Amino acid sequence: MNYSVVTTIYCLLAVCATFSKCTTGIYSLKASFPSAKTEKLKRFLKDHLDTKMTKNGTMSTWNYVTKGEMGYTIKLKKGKLNVLLNKEHISVDLVENLIDMFSDLKDIVKE
Repeated sequence: MNYSVVTTIYCLLAVCATFSKCTTGIYSLKASFPSAKTEKLKRFLKDHLDTKMTKNGTMSTWNYVTKGEMGYTIKLKKGKLNVLLNKEHISVDLVENLIDMFSDLKDIVKE
């Protein structure tokens, strides 16, 4: 995965987002959106992510681990979405699937 692919994810996602790349190859995305959209986004993520959701208080989390290494972590709480991607442990196909999914999330936020 390269910088432009992750930047594409960043550009597709939400109303207000910040993106950063750590030197370790982990990309971070933090997005804010209207709080009223949280439950709809949660249902969408539950339906579209292969990983099981865990809940801790008001935060819902999806973790993708491959060969004992973190591939991605997606955290959703009221009005906020945080995504961590590790480019070392995610296939190109998975990145493309995530880009498609984030494009759909953007449409949900804009409804």
